[in-house]
Amino acid sequence: MIANKDSVSHRISRDHPSLAGHFPEQPIVPGIVILSTLLNDLADEYPSWHFCGIKKLKFLHPLLPEQTFTISYGDIKNKGLRFKCWLVQTNTLATDATAPKVLMAEGHLIVEPARV
Repeated sequence: MIANKDSVSHRISRDHPSLAGHFPEQPIVPGIVILSTLLNDLADEYPSWHFCGIKKLKFLHPLLPEQTFTISYGDIKNKGLRFKCWLVQTNTLATDATAPKVLMAEGHLIVEPARV
């Protein structure tokens, strides 16, 4: 994971155990792996909040193993958190920071304050 103030960058390894059964001849990363990555980031960023549901979740573009994607999210408002996942197109000389991006997924999560 590589983080900056606006987004967190990830890559799912081609050795990830979920890929063996998810189109083995031409694997794509399952949506649940992307969602799990997002939720782990949010737990680190917002430790005093607890994920409790999905209001909206839309996958718009497939993610292939070893492709870089970034996750950006807004502030928590009314017990909700909006996020976007961007596929980073690094087939040029551009760095991840300047490479063109394609919207891969977006959604709205439901959160509540964590109980102590």
